[in-house]
Amino acid sequence: MAIELLAAGSGRNQRLSFRTNLDDLVPLDAEHPLRLGTPQLAALHDDSRGAVPYVLVRKGLEARLAHAVYYELVERGVEERRDGALRYGVWSAGLFFPLGMLATD
Repeated sequence: MAIELLAAGSGRNQRLSFRTNLDDLVPLDAEHPLRLGTPQLAALHDDSRGAVPYVLVRKGLEARLAHAVYYELVERGVEERRDGALRYGVWSAGLFFPLGMLATD
């Protein structure tokens, strides 16, 4: 479980990292991407509570972001036009990590 968000810098130059409950420090970068997935129990019970954020700790192991950490991540989000669509996400280590699509008029 990712229980803390650490940030250095700002804008496109910021570097974000997560501290896990096992005290691993995981940078948000190309080797440790963020993904939004469906909780396993929700998939089993056809429960659509929305996407759950995970960060790759190492091959085969992901950390789920605690709710407070995810909310803090969302607060750092910005709007970006990507592939013709307006997306909301965060920058870290020179990469844009989408958190969702934004409605357009």
